[in-house]
Amino acid sequence: MTKNPQWYLAQVIEEQKFEHGGNLLDVNFALISATSDEDAYTFALEVGHRYERSYLVADIEDPREWEQAEKELVTSIFRGLRDLSLIGPDLKHGTEMYREKPRLLTEDEIGEIVTPKEEQSVFTGWIPKNAKWYIAEIIKSVGQNENGLFIVYRCMILIKAALPNEAYEKAMEFGKSLNTDTTRFWGIRMAYVVHGPLEHGEEMVFAREEDVSEEEIQQMICPKEHLAVFENPDFR
Repeated sequence: MTKNPQWYLAQVIEEQKFEHGGNLLDVNFALISATSDEDAYTFALEVGHRYERSYLVADIEDPREWEQAEKELVTSIFRGLRDLSLIGPDLKHGTEMYREKPRLLTEDEIGEIVTPKEEQSVFTGWIPKNAKWYIAEIIKSVGQNENGLFIVYRCMILIKAALPNEAYEKAMEFGKSLNTDTTRFWGIRMAYVVHGPLEHGEEMVFAREEDVSEEEIQQMICPKEHLAVFENPDFR
């Protein structure tokens, strides 16, 4: 009997090496559909290798200057997985895509990671006309420890909306619905648009760092046995 497919979220590490020195490091969050954790891992590696390519870049703002501009070769290399986590069988409004390990923070420290509305990615970046899905990275705390520090989680929530402002308001509404005697919603760290459909291999969001050393890259790559789906198979 064939198992029903499950959705996973892979964090794929891609290094872009420039011909004349320097690099950029992207952590791409990609959707994976698979019927087992092992298959999800295999598919995540395949998605990672899709990023491998070489292309020319030029330091220009006007595309009409491309022919005359000095160009530089960039080579993208798949370096490994930072994480692979199980989402579940459904992708719908309010689905939790990813939850970061808890951190112990003061109230002031939590305030520093909540981003004002006008600085959110959905209001500062390009939005496709047919965009239907967004990702909201919300900040919530679940209790406090004996020293008064809040146990804080960063969670990625799937939001369905027609416009960026609607997406932001729905994310805020969803976050506030989480408030209980022990759980507190603090705000949104960032809201992103999903540029394509919700399908296998689709890039959801990405984080970028510049001029990253080999040692720092190696520290980001997680061995297979410590990826979320394999480290805690009974508690995901």
